[in-house]
Amino acid sequence: MEDIYKESAAFYEKGGTELTTLAKFMFEGIDKDGNGKLSRREFKRYLKNNSYKYNKKLFKKIDTDGNKSLDFEEFKLFFYLTAKEALKGWIYKDGKCKRLSKFLEKLAHMSSIGSFAVAAHSCSVM
Repeated sequence: MEDIYKESAAFYEKGGTELTTLAKFMFEGIDKDGNGKLSRREFKRYLKNNSYKYNKKLFKKIDTDGNKSLDFEEFKLFFYLTAKEALKGWIYKDGKCKRLSKFLEKLAHMSSIGSFAVAAHSCSVM
């Protein structure tokens, strides 16, 4: 599991603010009560609504502090595990996140994440 944490950290470091902003937007959408934590119930509901199966062991591994909820930093690991392959389609061969940046700019205008930096810059998540 330690290797996965290292890969996840590298994923966000290389991906920059675009990926972190996208993960934050997703986290806030799942956090229905807005308390900054994902309860098991919120997490399970999200999984069910997106055709994933809830795995209690995975939740326990991601919940590194053992408080039976996921804060944003813990959630980022789940986002990494589920989004890495999906996000490859957003990345061009030249390493620019142009499509992802444009998407996030639109998202910022439509939601509460407008305060986040959505700067276009080079990135590579592979």
